[in-house]
Amino acid sequence: MLIVLQRDCSRIEKDSADAPLVVIRIRPCSTAELIRWLCSERHDWSRALALAQKALKSNAEVVSSEELVHIADSFLEEQWLTGNAPDALKSQLDEIAASIPAALEGWQAPDWLWEKWIQRLLDVGRANILVSVIPTQSPTLNRQIYDSLFRQMIETPAAGMLYAAQNWPLEIFSVDELIEALEGRLEEVAATARREPPHSIPHRVLVSALYSLWTN
Repeated sequence: MLIVLQRDCSRIEKDSADAPLVVIRIRPCSTAELIRWLCSERHDWSRALALAQKALKSNAEVVSSEELVHIADSFLEEQWLTGNAPDALKSQLDEIAASIPAALEGWQAPDWLWEKWIQRLLDVGRANILVSVIPTQSPTLNRQIYDSLFRQMIETPAAGMLYAAQNWPLEIFSVDELIEALEGRLEEVAATARREPPHSIPHRVLVSALYSLWTN
């Protein structure tokens, strides 16, 4: 049987190449066929991922878990190549950070895929954007991921660190070590009080985060 995929994604099925009478039946391709065509022929990872996620919301497993991992990872790689260019703006990296949970939430994305993309953002100092969406249960990631993210926020205090201190389950990160790191950072801030007054936003965030870890 000869099957030809048309531009409009209809499928043409030809019963036999040698038959004197040829019967051609045209039918719309299935969602799974469309997704695979978008990947193999168009490399349109964004649309393929959107279709796969839409199908999942209606409890229709149109592609395998392995295929979905490949689609999501390829989509993020494509985004990364654009946003990580030498002339890319910081806002582009922020957009990539926002696309990570959009690509990985709503299905059982494997731990390693979350860790891969969080580590990418850690390497460029932008992982703090994910602090409120990083999975903390089902799945729970490697402890080092949470510790590295928290330490990065200690170095550049922001509201995200307070969110982590108040909302992350204590068992997923190294609380005692991070309390020690917070205390050390507060000492550094105090030592530079002339340039960074005690009532500055970084100081208040550090104190609030430290208090949250002490009292949780």
